[in-house]
Amino acid sequence: MVGIVALVAVIGAVGVGGALGPASTFAQVDDGPVNLGDVEVSAAEAVEIAEGESDGTAVELEAFTSILSGLPVWEVEFVDENGNETEVYVDGTSGDVLNVETEPADADEADDEDEANASLVEVPLRDAVVIAEGEVDGGVAVEGELFPARVDGTPVWEVEVVSADGDETEVYVDATNGDVLDVQTESPDGDDEDDEEEEDD
Repeated sequence: MVGIVALVAVIGAVGVGGALGPASTFAQVDDGPVNLGDVEVSAAEAVEIAEGESDGTAVELEAFTSILSGLPVWEVEFVDENGNETEVYVDGTSGDVLNVETEPADADEADDEDEANASLVEVPLRDAVVIAEGEVDGGVAVEGELFPARVDGTPVWEVEVVSADGDETEVYVDATNGDVLDVQTESPDGDDEDDEEEEDD
């Protein structure tokens, strides 16, 4: 069992059914640990499972620990061509779909950005996380997000990958062709290890 701790942000409580029981509640914990040794379903597998629950494009992925069961859960967010957002929660040990929540489109500018960028995606999130993991020896993807279009109009995936020794690496993948644009690594003690950006003294 690999003891890896990934820190995740607070998103608040979410009601779920399925394997966690009707009307039960789980939430991400502030700086709450996700022991990747407990994860049996990879990021790419979780996205593929979640895709069966939504007609939209996956634009965000995050792993967290259920405070109810203590088990890892994947949250995958989708946006469709009308701007509707769907969040699918997948059990990180069994692959079961725990809950599906859909919010209708509104006038929020961020929703418009997600919709616009999703329409340009040629390399899906499930492929981007595999590409990103390939940049880190023994790395496991724990988060992924589609960036707003850059100046040249190209959307970019930002994928966080955690290595066996706990280093966190951000891998930036072109969402139109799969090219790796940048790799930035930070060790557990906060030291920046970005070899591509570092200049020799």
